[in-house]
Amino acid sequence: MSLLSIDQLSRPEIDALLTCAQEIAAGRFDAAAAQGKTLIPLFFESSTRTRLSFEAAMLRLGGHILPVPNISELAIAKGESFRDTIKVISSFGDLIVMRHATESAVYRADDYASIPIINAGNGCDEHPTQTLLDLYTIQQEKDTLDHLNIALVGDLKHARTMHSLIKGLS
Repeated sequence: MSLLSIDQLSRPEIDALLTCAQEIAAGRFDAAAAQGKTLIPLFFESSTRTRLSFEAAMLRLGGHILPVPNISELAIAKGESFRDTIKVISSFGDLIVMRHATESAVYRADDYASIPIINAGNGCDEHPTQTLLDLYTIQQEKDTLDHLNIALVGDLKHARTMHSLIKGLS
């Protein structure tokens, strides 16, 4: 299952993921859960924290990372279609984590890929995995996600993290 929008997750599913995150934070996880699996980090926009977070998690779970060269070195930069690029890249791994400046790109990639896609930020639209981290942090600090008053400050129109967080809190 791909994760393209926080809207895909029900509250019970979010709660289950947060419980799993608590177990992982406590050191109770299967260090071979991703053994034999390969993550393909496909970042059309630069990212340090998000990319490294996914790569570190994959390695800690016993998986592998297939590093993608600089996007300017991919065939897409030489005229290959986005569709063909995604089809080819998806044939080499088990999961793509993707960031792209265009809001529709992760949805199109999900249509073309033969493996799940995780949205690591798509334009100004969403960043669902950041929302899961934010919800985890709120829950750890407040012991609940219910009946809280939360102020969001900044460029709310263009902040993909805020768009997902608003949805995740509602």
